[in-house]
Amino acid sequence: MATLKIFILAVIFVATSGALFLEFFKEHQFLTFLASVMAIIASFYLIQDIYLDLKKGASIESEELQKQIAELQNRLDNKKYSEPIRNEQIRNESIPDEPTVKETLSAGNVFRDRLKDGGFGPEMVRIPAGRFRMGDIQGGGDSNEKPVHRVSVSEFAMGRYEVTFAEYDKFAQATGREKPDDEGWGRGNRPVINVSWNDAVAYAEWLSQQTGKEYRLPTEAEWEYAARAGTKTKYWWGNKIGNNRANCDGCGSRWDEKQTAPVGSFAANPFGIYDTVGNVWEWVVDPWHSNYKNAPNDGQSWETGGDNSSRVLRGGSWKDGQRYLRTAYRGDLAPDYRYDHFGFRVVRAAWL
Repeated sequence: MATLKIFILAVIFVATSGALFLEFFKEHQFLTFLASVMAIIASFYLIQDIYLDLKKGASIESEELQKQIAELQNRLDNKKYSEPIRNEQIRNESIPDEPTVKETLSAGNVFRDRLKDGGFGPEMVRIPAGRFRMGDIQGGGDSNEKPVHRVSVSEFAMGRYEVTFAEYDKFAQATGREKPDDEGWGRGNRPVINVSWNDAVAYAEWLSQQTGKEYRLPTEAEWEYAARAGTKTKYWWGNKIGNNRANCDGCGSRWDEKQTAPVGSFAANPFGIYDTVGNVWEWVVDPWHSNYKNAPNDGQSWETGGDNSSRVLRGGSWKDGQRYLRTAYRGDLAPDYRYDHFGFRVVRAAWL
């Protein structure tokens, strides 16, 4: 319809132009002038009518488009909810006394061991055996991160999260130990802080007694292997710290330089381990060595030739800058020191 009107408008425009030509270049005839004026007025109303038609057509097309979009969304929704939901396998209070062999042999499987009192230990993630390059593989790191060397690691299970106040308080109460200060930030599922290396070792020994399994602090090689989770970058997600990926000085989280974040507040790495970057420094079992020269290549604790008066810390904390959160970064301190940014996680030998 709009096309026909445009054609008529073109005819009127030509006629009007011709009439005006005769008016101004020939004798001034009143009737010719009047006809030209009427043609112009008719053209105006016709243009208005065409505009309304086009607007109406656009509205109809928009409605049709909305209908098509809605239909497509419905199809997508139906497909989404018709597929089975793959829930993450997390063992909870209803799990049996012991994980089955089939369950424990799956990489990334999450399980919890039962305690003697009927409760459960920390959530643990099975870490598959593998080989990786340990140390300053990016370049630009500290001398104690060198030389870069290849390490083979046997399978083991690592704490899914840093040990929490809830988990540590149960140990402290059972053994008559003083509970560590939470600095007023809250306990529960926040990582336990103000614990020394000695405290962490004592907790792992108690957990072993309670479960009948071999729990301990991770070796430095195990920690870096699990933290890298097959990646070769400064942080497991890349070489830039990004925004709101961890809790540190300059990480862009609401806890930066203020306090610890509840465990699991950020994404897990490819192995399913949380908070290996920032939040709290994590004690590992190894004594301090000033570099990796002659370091073992089997993933075991490096006990010979080290400084037993100082133990290794990894991962950085809520009050540290980006440099200290690199996966390769190494720190150390005396085993009896306690601070508000020191914590730990445990490992379990698989599958004794």
